[in-house]
Amino acid sequence: MAVTLETIKKAKQTIEHSIKRTPLIECPTLEKELGGKVLFKLENLQKTGSFKVRGALNRIANLTEEEKKKGVIASSAGNHAQGIALGATAQGIKSTIVMPETAPIAKIAATKGYGAEVVLCGSVYDDAFAKACEIQKETGAIFLHPFDDDYVISGQGNIRRCDRYRYSSCSYRRRRNPCRNSNSNKINQSISENNRSRISKCCINDRSFSKGRML
Repeated sequence: MAVTLETIKKAKQTIEHSIKRTPLIECPTLEKELGGKVLFKLENLQKTGSFKVRGALNRIANLTEEEKKKGVIASSAGNHAQGIALGATAQGIKSTIVMPETAPIAKIAATKGYGAEVVLCGSVYDDAFAKACEIQKETGAIFLHPFDDDYVISGQGNIRRCDRYRYSSCSYRRRRNPCRNSNSNKINQSISENNRSRISKCCINDRSFSKGRML
């Protein structure tokens, strides 16, 4: 399989009911500082807090029935881990995730909470990857690579295909956006002084992330 526009379109159809439609929002503060258009794609609003759930769900959706019976294994520092755990559990597939011992506690807990068996190994990702390969050889589980996989790439690639609605569905632009409100000057000044940009969460999604609608 090669990654093409068609595989990305197919991935979108496969996972569109399992993810949230996230908006693009403008940030005049950074636009002024950088001298160009700056848009934030709020994939942090996804169930797992990252765009990587897109690739993980698409990969799991394309497992054969025989592969599903073998279970899946992956190595990750957190984001891919949560996506695989969430998708595998929704499909009744056993999942094992190998994570570095230095992975954020919140991500380890979330991965376990989504139903995966978590194995901690080493201090960096490469240690976890090596351990995952070792376990894969012992168990025969299907290894789901976090990025070097055409299904994963196609899943991540569909992040762009929902951007068209950012201006056709603009209700979120009137909600809490620290870059565009009556106190924007004060807030933007604060952001600039602290050398950071903080975007408050906004409820723009019209589809719930429900296990019953997974994949």
